Amino acid sequence: MSSIKTRSFIGLLTTTLSGWTQPLAMEFTQTIPMTGKAHSISVAQLNDDAYPDMVVLTNDDFTKAKVYLGTPQGTFEVATPMVKNESYRVLDHGDLNADGFDDLVISSYWGGGFKIHWGNGDGTFTEGQRYGLTGHGRKVKIHDLNRDGIPDIAALSSGSGQPITLHIYSGGNDQSFTLKGVYTSVLDTDREMTIVDKNGDGLSDIMVSSSFPWFVIFYQQTDGTFVPQYWPFEIELPLPTNYLLADLNGDETPDIIAQYWEGEFRFHEGLQDTLFSPSNTSIPAPTGMWRVQTVDINRDGLIDLVTDKYNEHTDEPSDSIFIFLNTGNFTFSDPQLIRFPGVVEYYIVDDLNNDHFPEIIASCRDIGLVMASNLDVVLTTDPPGPPPLVSYPNPFTDRLIIRTEEPATIMIYSSQGELLQSGQTTDQLDINTSTWTKGIHHVQVITEKGVSWQKVLKQ
Repeated sequence: MSSIKTRSFIGLLTTTLSGWTQPLAMEFTQTIPMTGKAHSISVAQLNDDAYPDMVVLTNDDFTKAKVYLGTPQGTFEVATPMVKNESYRVLDHGDLNADGFDDLVISSYWGGGFKIHWGNGDGTFTEGQRYGLTGHGRKVKIHDLNRDGIPDIAALSSGSGQPITLHIYSGGNDQSFTLKGVYTSVLDTDREMTIVDKNGDGLSDIMVSSSFPWFVIFYQQTDGTFVPQYWPFEIELPLPTNYLLADLNGDETPDIIAQYWEGEFRFHEGLQDTLFSPSNTSIPAPTGMWRVQTVDINRDGLIDLVTDKYNEHTDEPSDSIFIFLNTGNFTFSDPQLIRFPGVVEYYIVDDLNNDHFPEIIASCRDIGLVMASNLDVVLTTDPPGPPPLVSYPNPFTDRLIIRTEEPATIMIYSSQGELLQSGQTTDQLDINTSTWTKGIHHVQVITEKGVSWQKVLKQ
């Protein structure tokens, strides 16, 4: 094992917080030495031990992907690297063939397409078919767009003067994908790609922000086609650096987050139709914000903002990551600062130790991968301790039983975040799972004492 485990408490620097929000407590828990700079980090399920694993793409060897397998201690061990083509560098992961293990879809800019690498269940992969695009390969996402229980692939092409173009590949039962539609736009060079039901019609829509201060949403129609619509209002100066979508106020309608390099967030409330409010609420932020992620990092039910910071004068990254905790109604805490032990060149926020509280893992210059674990486990002022949870059999096939010791709300999600089942129980819930797809699912039990989670596997 070449990883080095280190533990040190991180004192979060913060000014006076808005409202009642408490500062997060975080701890550096592991450093993995690594050559090169990571430009992609994905937390995936690569084997059957139920511990999160990682796939990392770096700039030191474009012919390989680094693979790290999770341990019961919430740390990672180095595994055999995955061999890939040099030009394939933009990655998404998901269980494409319902065998319980994540597969990889990697897009290539110069290759003009994407390629599938099938997970073998032991941290290794088998190279699959290449699928073409109408231009340079850019962002790619795995999602069940047509709600048939089989994952599909949405892929973008753009750049070099080519318009942002959406390609929809529909998944089949035979591990194949069929091109179902190609949809172009008037924009060039995509930045972010978000799949969300924007207009609440039960169909997944696809939002794409660009290198220009504008964005397009491809709205899915009932026949499975997509129609582009654009930000409909005049953009005021200064121009935003990027747009993101997230439901900030909990009304189940995504809102716009406009990010400004000069040091500001502006929030446009999502309306119940396909539009957004032209007015905005703004909050100050550090100058030089770059990669902004939306995540409920303290598990209070509200979407928070996490961003790294560049030096606004030199355009060089820094060692700083800031967290804005959502306090409701488009208000946020003052930014909380985490200083990493080196310059942060890339980072993600994800659950790395199965406690369902997101951690931060950063690629730090000349150091490697550094993990900051989230210690903020306070969910309620009621008596501490989450309720006992038993789900059996595990693995299961056509039937899953969930037992609790007190009245509870049960929520079950797929590995892609889709709500599969919900219900109330005072003792146990007996669920018919014959129509569920194979793979990892997440059981959430909510009681007055808190929240309990468990991963279960359908075979």
